[in-house]
Formats: sequence, structure tokens, C-alpha cells
Amino acid sequence: AGLAAAGLDDEGVEAAAAAAAAGGAKAAPPVVDLEEEFRLLTLQVIGEAILSLPPDECDAVFPELYLPVMEEANLRALRPWRALVPGPGGAAYTKGIARLDGYITSLLRSRWAARGKADAPPHDDILERMLAAIAARGEAWSPALETQLCFDVKTFLLAGHETSAAMLTWTLYELCSGGGVAGGEGRECLDAVRREAAAVLG
Repeated sequence: AGLAAAGLDDEGVEAAAAAAAAGGAKAAPPVVDLEEEFRLLTLQVIGEAILSLPPDECDAVFPELYLPVMEEANLRALRPWRALVPGPGGAAYTKGIARLDGYITSLLRSRWAARGKADAPPHDDILERMLAAIAARGEAWSPALETQLCFDVKTFLLAGHETSAAMLTWTLYELCSGGGVAGGEGRECLDAVRREAAAVLG
């Protein structure tokens, strides 16, 4: 009624609304979960160092197979009773471990089978050193060995990515908050980190 009294018809009201939307407050920037981004980044680095996995495969596999298992494992560390109470979380955890073990085991089998073949792609990773040590001992491939290697790979993934992601998250937080450094020194520290990151990561 107030708009009509002001001499604005429906078309005028729509035009005014569009002008207000265009000139209104800017939308808030998207929130970035840095801890999650650093977890994915460290999984990429560790996946390449251990298994020679490219970043896109790490992104396609680990968030679906590995991170849900880790999240439930972390919850069980704080609430041990979760492992004893039946429920959808426990079933998903068991299924997730089976899927993750299956994926890692298939990689182990294919890498072991490819050793010594002329057309096998070269690998310079931790798994290659582990397989070379097994071959040097003359040890035969067995289910027990396969299970142990699967556990070893999962340990590398766990021990590496959680601590590294937490360290990166807190480092960036301290740098952005000044880290207790007054004045321009905090800005200089952050600028130095940015320059080094740009030089290393491109």
C-alpha cells in the first residue's frame, strides 16, 4: 500500500526490488574449512609418497573410503562404548574398513605382480622399498604378509595426514592472528610463508 501511495505500480515495485538487490549488501564470502582442505592436501602428499597415487586419485578415493573410517575411529577413541553398541555407525565403520582394505590390497597385489616385468612403470615410493626388502629376503607372498602390508600402509596414512593437517591448520591460524607478534612483524612472517608456498607449490 505504501508503494502504491508513492506512485509505484507493480512494474515499478519489481524495478525497485531489482535495484535494491543489485545495490544491497554484498554476499558474505564462502567459508573455507581449512582443516578439511589440509587433510585432503596431506593425503595427496602421503598417497604419492607411499603408493605413487596421483592427486586426482587420492581425491577420488580417500575422502570416500578413508576419512569416514578415521572420523569414526576418532569418535571411538573418545567414546569407547561406540564399538560395543550396535547401530548404523558401527555397521558403516565395519563396511568402510572392508572397502578400504580391499582397495589397498588390490594395489599391493598388482604392484607385487608387476615387479620384474619389463613394461612395469617405475615407482620411487615407500611401498617399492618395502616390496624390495621382502623380495631380498626371498619371502613368498602370503595372506599374512598381505594383511601386514595393508596395516602398514594404513598406519602411514593415519600417522602422516592427521598430525600434518593439524600442524598446518594451527600454523596458518597463528600467522593470520599475528601469532603474538606485534605490528608489521606478523605481516612479514605471513608474507614470507606465502612467498615460500608459492615457490614450492607453484
